[in-house]
Amino acid sequence: MKVYVITAVHNRKQITERFINDLKNQTYKEEIILILVDDGSTDGTSDMVRKKYPNSIILQGNGKLFWGGSMNKAYKYLKEIVCDDDVIFYSNDDSHLGCDFLDKAINVLNLYPDNLLTGCAYGINTGYYLDGPVYFNLNNSEVTNLSAGSEGNCTSTRALLMKGKVYRELGGFHPVLLPHYASDYEYTIRAYKKGHKIISNPDVRYDFSEDTTGDNSHKNLSIKKVFSKRSKLNPIYKMNFFLMIAPVYKMPAFITYQIRNFRNHERDSGKTL
Repeated sequence: MKVYVITAVHNRKQITERFINDLKNQTYKEEIILILVDDGSTDGTSDMVRKKYPNSIILQGNGKLFWGGSMNKAYKYLKEIVCDDDVIFYSNDDSHLGCDFLDKAINVLNLYPDNLLTGCAYGINTGYYLDGPVYFNLNNSEVTNLSAGSEGNCTSTRALLMKGKVYRELGGFHPVLLPHYASDYEYTIRAYKKGHKIISNPDVRYDFSEDTTGDNSHKNLSIKKVFSKRSKLNPIYKMNFFLMIAPVYKMPAFITYQIRNFRNHERDSGKTL
């Protein structure tokens, strides 16, 4: 059984290097192969990875793949290679993994091989629980974050594991419709609809820095920021996302919720477009 670790990077060599060190320090004894999509880095990230982690496959991007495009590129490479019992591990490169992370995660996944297992994330700076399983309301897109150990219908790909059989069944991402934000939510909701539970376990925990992941488009709002591919507020991608996960007749409730949510962002930023 092989473990394929999939991540995407762009010009944050030091952060990526720490992630590589975490992989090298894992107590898990089977083969761990890194599938790294380098989306146009110019800081020597790829060279560093080749040197420090020879058991890696580096797929090059042009700087315009973003997360959805990067994960889809990895899927196209892996879909003919991965075996049913292999493990796929999506991860951000700023996820800080304890040395026994993979051991613990794979032990849980082997008990529930048809499910998706999400790690439970805590902030390095605050120690607060920040990410894990989510309940996504398909009527209006309201998100409820669930506690560590809960079962949800959605999650991020910040630290997400599944068996190769499930990975092939789910297919790739949709980078044209969802190039970045919500691409992982669509992917995991798709899995849930196909009958794969989104599970978590408090022992499968990791840390990440609150400073290195996130979207600041709600600060100093501008038309350009709102319509950026990296913006959570982009109305085009929000609409695409909802149409991909819910029936059209639920659109009015979705629009109402999104307008209220956008006004909250305006209030928080202190600026109206």
